[in-house]
Amino acid sequence: MKHMLLMVLTAMQAVAVFAAPETAAKSDGAKTLPLAEARQKIDGVVDGSESIASLIKQLSAEDQLTFLGDVNKAVSKMPASVEEKTAKHLNLNHAALKAVKGSGNVAALLAEVFATVPPEALTVINERFASDLFNRATDPKVTYTDAQFTDIALKIMETVNKRTAETDNASTRSAFAILMLLRASNGTPADLEDKLIATLPNADARELAKSEWIPSALGKDGRELGYEPILASADAGRRPDFDFVLVIAGPQLLDSLLQDIGGKNVDGLSFMRTRSPVLDAALNPLEQQIPTLGGDVLGAEILPEPKPYFGQ
Repeated sequence: MKHMLLMVLTAMQAVAVFAAPETAAKSDGAKTLPLAEARQKIDGVVDGSESIASLIKQLSAEDQLTFLGDVNKAVSKMPASVEEKTAKHLNLNHAALKAVKGSGNVAALLAEVFATVPPEALTVINERFASDLFNRATDPKVTYTDAQFTDIALKIMETVNKRTAETDNASTRSAFAILMLLRASNGTPADLEDKLIATLPNADARELAKSEWIPSALGKDGRELGYEPILASADAGRRPDFDFVLVIAGPQLLDSLLQDIGGKNVDGLSFMRTRSPVLDAALNPLEQQIPTLGGDVLGAEILPEPKPYFGQ
């Protein structure tokens, strides 16, 4: 029963990023935290003593991008395993994107994720973001047509490509964003893959994406599911073990879940809707701590009426 409750809560809270209008930032008061002051707290963000969500909400739109990039650089320098660093990247970037929902800065921050997280960690992030933040079916109140979803995806890729052009491995980083959007599309429209690949500015990269990177990562055409071609092109580090990353990330997310339920705030709930046997074995004991919910926790004041992602 409690397992079912966790799954329902997670699905309900993941109205997530597609419900955020991306036209202009909301005017919800001046952003007062100087970037220099936020940067002094990066060590605390990485070790968990400071909340990235709280800090990033206080920054200007431009400073949010710089700050998230700096946080990702700090995580990448941690003396830890690739699984530990990937779990940290996953938790912090997920929290940052959810914190700015509705601000008009989501697409730019998403581009910052794909530009500054190591390619090996993007093997996990593209899958989790596709399932939990950007999936077109996440919010049962909103139905995106194929045309609407394609328009959203193309606008995201325009922003991602512009940002990754400033980085090493620009094409492979953009290809991970394409993979995320293809997973989030749930298989339609059929021509979405071709349209997204066509946004890559490099002809060689377009060919590799079409013939190797994407078919392998999606397990298409009878291929064994794997990221080896794209990671090899990026000269990336070892691919992290997916289940182990989620085991590491899970306890922190469940702690956040318990705090948020207690405070009747669903914005930071766990995003782990896809469970594996390894993950279940690690998390089931923790789920017994989930308290009984009041009837208004999932009320309209907590889950407001969703709006189109980019606006009209």
